[in-house]
Amino acid sequence: MPWCEPCAKYLSPNALTKEGQCGECGFQCVEEKAKWRFLRKKFFGIPWHLWILIVVLGGYLIWRLIQLIVWLAT
Repeated sequence: MPWCEPCAKYLSPNALTKEGQCGECGFQCVEEKAKWRFLRKKFFGIPWHLWILIVVLGGYLIWRLIQLIVWLAT
């Protein structure tokens, strides 16, 4: 699916002009590769605050694992 950068949205092929431009702003749309589109949708579609939560949770779990190893070693 073609991506229009100024409009920040995917366009259906019917929404493009014959030259491949966006019908609203006239930007020359290019079709993203399927792999990049998959990665963009899967990883970059996650809100930034959820990424922070994932990192903090990972750090907490690693810290608790270290505490468990020290506790078992003593």
